Amino acid sequence: MNQVTLIGRLGRDPELKESSTGLAICSFSIATDEYSKSKGKFTEWHKLVAFGGTAESVAKYLSKGSQVGVIGSLSTSSWEDKTHGDMRYSTSILVNKIDFLSGRSESSTEPLDPSDEEIPF
Repeated sequence: MNQVTLIGRLGRDPELKESSTGLAICSFSIATDEYSKSKGKFTEWHKLVAFGGTAESVAKYLSKGSQVGVIGSLSTSSWEDKTHGDMRYSTSILVNKIDFLSGRSESSTEPLDPSDEEIPF
């Protein structure tokens, strides 16, 4: 079974694009807080991709700081780095279901700053 369930806040505004066939594709990132005895509290960043009507709704109703609950599946892609010829990998969560726990008007007063950690899209 390939299923991921997360609750987190968007680290930046969603980016809506359209495929060559006209399918809406929305990329966004969310942060979740983790806790461990050795590290204490730390933030984990997750890349997400939504399609179709879900993508359009994410772009329309969510913004940086919005809280969401997501159910999706992991998807890993690979490519060869043109500069060095090394293989590169990227893992994203393909959104199957998303619950808007807060919207644009209810965004966190303490915005997240994804620039602390690199999140390539």
